[in-house]
Amino acid sequence: GSDVKEWLERSAGQFNQIDVNSSAEQNLLDTTFPTFNFDIIDGVTFEIDVTQPKRYDNDGVLISENNSRITNLQYQGEAIDLEAEFLIVTNNYRASGGGNFPAIDGTSRETFEGPDENRGVLRSYIISEAAKSSTGSIDPSADNNWRFSTVTTSTELNVVFRTSPLDEVATIAQTLPAVAPTSPLKTDENGFALYTIDLKN
Repeated sequence: GSDVKEWLERSAGQFNQIDVNSSAEQNLLDTTFPTFNFDIIDGVTFEIDVTQPKRYDNDGVLISENNSRITNLQYQGEAIDLEAEFLIVTNNYRASGGGNFPAIDGTSRETFEGPDENRGVLRSYIISEAAKSSTGSIDPSADNNWRFSTVTTSTELNVVFRTSPLDEVATIAQTLPAVAPTSPLKTDENGFALYTIDLKN
């Protein structure tokens, strides 16, 4: 259980630390963080408190034992037992130590290595699930197993992130109560649209 938490702490480096006392524009995403190191572990639920400092730097080196962003980590609706053992399915890059994640050195924790590629596993799963459906198809959706911790502050925060400027994105944003395009819509020097996220929601 403790390794699950550390794994997620490493992933939480994707986000900048948000200053709750600043009304200036703050970028949610750390653009220097390799996005392929942002792992989400399904089967548990948790929150990321971006008002707290990162526990690991972008190279996976521990910054401070006192830093922690992962909160309300639960398994099957109960607080996770940090002493419990969990079996996690991942790709060979991560299992072999890629990304310098804590407790993953490519040898000591590996219990089984399958011959299949990720895409083959996903293909087999989709075919299997579609066969169970009366329509012969699947309707995938996110299970929303994580969220940002609610921020309590009297300051009017201005937290932004960059995304596609396409109208389709704005349509999706309308279904997310905490997300909205900047008004009027602003774009950066590369043409990405700036959206705001309400961390107090």
